[in-house]
Amino acid sequence: MWTRRDILTPFVARVGAGIIFARGRFCAKQETIFETAMISSGNNYPSLDMRANRLTDICVALHRRQALASIEHDLGISPSELRGKLDSLVVEGLVKTSPSGQFLPTFMVITLEDANWMAPSESMVEASGHLIAERLPDIRARAESIAAIHRGGFSRNAFLILSNVLLDNWQIRNVEREFLKAERPSRNGRRYYYGMFEKPASQRAEAFGLYGNAGRMLRNVGLGVYGKQRYDGSTLLSVSKEEFARLFELSAEADAEVEKSALLEHMVAFARTGEDHLSARQRAGLGKLGLFEKGELLVPVFSSAEAQELGEVAALFTPALLGLLERHRAEVGKAHECSPHGEEVTFNEFFIWWYHFFYSATTDWLAHKGLLEVPRSGNATYLIAN
Repeated sequence: MWTRRDILTPFVARVGAGIIFARGRFCAKQETIFETAMISSGNNYPSLDMRANRLTDICVALHRRQALASIEHDLGISPSELRGKLDSLVVEGLVKTSPSGQFLPTFMVITLEDANWMAPSESMVEASGHLIAERLPDIRARAESIAAIHRGGFSRNAFLILSNVLLDNWQIRNVEREFLKAERPSRNGRRYYYGMFEKPASQRAEAFGLYGNAGRMLRNVGLGVYGKQRYDGSTLLSVSKEEFARLFELSAEADAEVEKSALLEHMVAFARTGEDHLSARQRAGLGKLGLFEKGELLVPVFSSAEAQELGEVAALFTPALLGLLERHRAEVGKAHECSPHGEEVTFNEFFIWWYHFFYSATTDWLAHKGLLEVPRSGNATYLIAN
């Protein structure tokens, strides 16, 4: 992961609820794609299908200040058709009209060229890493008091704790509430942050090397994946039904979703009792996914109460994190004002995605210092079940 002092061609990875793939440029050969990301919960997401009707392409073109006539030509649509799509995006709260009459996105579209503005300073990344290192004994002690962490040991779960818990999924609400002091932006009656991130089309991992959290419920078990390759088809979250059937040697008649739900329940029972609840097929399939090795399940299983306790682990770092962010507020504000996004989005909208670049860089600093180890797959899988 790079910082503002060390800008390289971005590698990849992302956050949030899901991915939409779209053409990065209107040309016959697709050179780049855009992933989409949301910070949301419940029913808070666009009511428009951004994958349909080339809406993603339109938003990217607006960010690049492409003339409407040029967009019409590239998409092969009439002025009235484009105007209808723009009107729907305006109603949705994803596009606005500037004082000069120009249509602009109201969310973060981050191209490869834009990434320079999103990189935190090297000194800030080092400061955040040192703040975590200073508090590591207390963080470790509190984390190991949680049975799910104690079972596997802190070292095995350090990536999940020091990155996802301290900085992302269990911390971001504190950052929104205490630093931004605002609710998520309201868009057509729904509240969510939205973003589109460019990356090379050949790249399997997510855009810009960003780490993020994603998950879903299968029956009574929550499946979570944290990392930078959550959607590449190699996780329990993203594996296709066909690939899941192959990995776990299912019969042609088997229902992959039913089998996956049963697998998660067996994983929960195995983790909590140590008894042989996993079949040979299940063990072999999990092994191919890097989740089972030498008779051990490499997946922490939290109860709902333990998942709540992870918030207490995050709280050990919250004051120091907020203090660091406050000391650098003007620096981030300047980056927002000077960037191409200054005319498009609010400081809060800019900051929330800048923050993902920041904590991802901090995670890589911690890994470089040997305080955590990023799994070979780029992801950590965890379960939450009662």
